[in-house]
Amino acid sequence: FPLAATLSWLGNLVEVRADAFKLCYVSRRPVPQRAAAAKPWTGVLHLFATAAVVVNCLLIGVTSAHQLDAYLPEGYGGRKDRLLFGLGLEHAMAIVVVALRWAVPAVPGATLNYVDARVTQRHVAAQPADLPQVSKKRQ
Repeated sequence: FPLAATLSWLGNLVEVRADAFKLCYVSRRPVPQRAAAAKPWTGVLHLFATAAVVVNCLLIGVTSAHQLDAYLPEGYGGRKDRLLFGLGLEHAMAIVVVALRWAVPAVPGATLNYVDARVTQRHVAAQPADLPQVSKKRQ
C-alpha cells in the first residue's frame, strides 16, 4: 500500500527534525569532569593483547602449511612442526613485548618535567619569598 510508505517516511522526517531541534536548542552539553585514570583498564588491555598474539601465532602455525614451507627447513612441515613454529613465534613476540615495556617509560620524561615544574610553581606561590627554591630535572 503506497500510502503507508509515504506516511512512514513523513513520520520519520518529522521525528528527525524534532530530535535535531531538541539536540540544538533544548538539551545542554554535559559539564566536563575530570575522568578517573585508565589504570584499572591497562591490565585488561594487556591481557587482550597477549591473548591476541597467542591466538594469531597459533593460527599461523596451524593453518599456514604452504606459507610456512618457505620458513621451515626441508623435511619439516608436519602439523607438529607448524605448531612448534607457532609457539616459537609467540615466544619471540612475547620477548619483544617485554623488551618494549622495559625500554619505553609509562610516562615520558618531558611530561614528568612539566608536572614537576607546575608543582614547583604552586609551591613557590604558596611559600614566603625568603625560602630557597628547589627543582629537579629528569632525563
